[in-house]
Formats: sequence, C-alpha cells, structure tokens
Amino acid sequence: MWKDVLRLKPTSADVEVLALVAQCLDFEGPWTTRIVGVLGILLQRLGTSIGVSVYAPLKVGGELYAAASAGLAGPLSVAWGAPLAGLAASERAAQFAGDARAFPDYQGGWLGVASVLAVPIMRAPQLYGVLEVRSHGSGSFGVDEAELTGLVASQLADRWPARQGAAEKQ
Repeated sequence: MWKDVLRLKPTSADVEVLALVAQCLDFEGPWTTRIVGVLGILLQRLGTSIGVSVYAPLKVGGELYAAASAGLAGPLSVAWGAPLAGLAASERAAQFAGDARAFPDYQGGWLGVASVLAVPIMRAPQLYGVLEVRSHGSGSFGVDEAELTGLVASQLADRWPARQGAAEKQ
C-alpha cells in the first residue's frame, strides 16, 4: 500500500475538470445533489469502468457511511481504520492500493474491487469524509489520478457546509 501527501498541482488537462467541479459545488441545490454532480464529473474524467463514493463519518472513530456513489458499486459502510477509506479517515492521509484484494478485511473485495484510491476530505482538524475511487482492474490508478482525486477532495472540503457536520480530530 502507498500513502503520501499529494502534490496538489493540476495538470493542464485537469484544470477544466476542476473548473466544472467548482461550478457544480457553487450550484444552489442541496449539498447531496452537488456531491453527486461532482462524482459524475470525476467518473467521466477517470473512466466509466470505475466507481466513486463519498463516505462520511457520524463521529470520530465511528463507521463511515456512503453519502453518495456513482459507477461501480462500493461498500455501503466502512469501519473506521479499515482498508482503505477507513484508513484514510483514521490516518487523515491518502491511501492507495494497486491490488486491494491483498487486504482480506477490505470491505469492497467481495464486489470485485481491485485498485483503490481513498483521499480524506478535510480542513484541519475537521474530517468531513473520504473520497474513494475504485476499479476492478489491478494497477488502474497512477499519480495523475491520485492528484486529481486529491484536488477534488480539497475542493469538497473548502465548500463543505457547516451544517453537514464534521468529525474533529481528538
């Protein structure tokens, strides 16, 4: 498994994607509708043979629940600290697995998920959720996909409404 602080520098191809994400987040509709729109944009950019989800915790150390998903199915909930979205939440660091099937406790394994990127949606010290991107193919994601996912997670955190709640680091 790889984890690292993302460089957070958009490639020229992703500048347009990030502008679309910003436009979607500025939409006046319900927050969940905006998240679904962002997931659709990410799905279109990264390929239709993937799945994307936002998992949100109800409290620090508690289970994370799927707030919105698009594309290939993922788990409906993820235990705090469990691979890989739960690890991203508990460690507040991006997680990557080229083959998530190597983790017997990965909760998406039964769905045939292989590659996973999980990036926390946070504005220190508050964790709002985790943005997870998954694929059935091993090694489906590289640095470019990880950086784009990190940038989208940052945009989500910057615009996350206070009334939606957050889990504070203790």
